[in-house]
Parts: sequence; structure tokens; C-alpha cells
Amino acid sequence: MTYLVEKETKQLNYEDVAALVTTGAAAGIAVTNITGHSKKLGAAAGVGLSLLFYGILKKYGK
Repeated sequence: MTYLVEKETKQLNYEDVAALVTTGAAAGIAVTNITGHSKKLGAAAGVGLSLLFYGILKKYGK
């Protein structure tokens, strides 16, 4: 029974991370469209920053 609970918890975490990655990439691309830089660079920067903030908030937000 505990295995099922752990599996559900991990699945929810993966869904959160997937949402963060797509949102971060979209935000990064939007910013680079305005500034005129590469979309790939914006996506990578957006994903990196969103995961960084998620990790900081997850660690210190408790």
C-alpha cells in the first residue's frame, strides 16, 4: 500500500516539473522575441530559471 502512495507522489512531482518546464520555456521564448535573441537560448534560460526558482522555493518554502 505504501508503494502506491509513493508512486502517486512521484507522479504528481513529475507533472509539476513538466508544467514548470513548458511554462519556463514559453516565458523565455516570449522574452527573446522581444529582445531579438535566439528562441533556443530563451527556452533554455527560461527552463533553467524556472527550475532554479522551483528548487529554492521547494527547499526554503516549508
